[in-house]
Amino acid sequence: MNVSIRIHSRQTANGESEAIEQTAEGVYVFGEALSTLRYEEDPSGGMEGTVSTFALEPGAVTLTREGQIACRMVFQPGKRHRFTYSTPYGSHDLGLFTRRLDVRLSENGGTVELGYDLEAEGVTLGSTELRLAFGQS
Repeated sequence: MNVSIRIHSRQTANGESEAIEQTAEGVYVFGEALSTLRYEEDPSGGMEGTVSTFALEPGAVTLTREGQIACRMVFQPGKRHRFTYSTPYGSHDLGLFTRRLDVRLSENGGTVELGYDLEAEGVTLGSTELRLAFGQS
């Protein structure tokens, strides 16, 4: 189903915080065991030509980005996962620790809320709070 998506993100690093809000049009497929949300990233954010897909399962969310930016990030509360973040300028091995995960879905849309820390070589680079709200467009 075609959906409108509201994306709110807040990154905090070195005591400074930045909030970003944007909207996107995407496709949502609801399933009992697995739902997916897919949209093209806003080109003004440096992610031109990048498609983001959220695989939403009970207790886990996987974000796969393909295009200009490529990565596969797995979010599970209380767990650390490593991933490679690839850009046209090179790749970086990073880690993430999921502090919070709240997913509420129905056949008509839903919300995804994530709280996580990004890490490089065991050092926390910053924290992110991400909220996606989506419904039929």
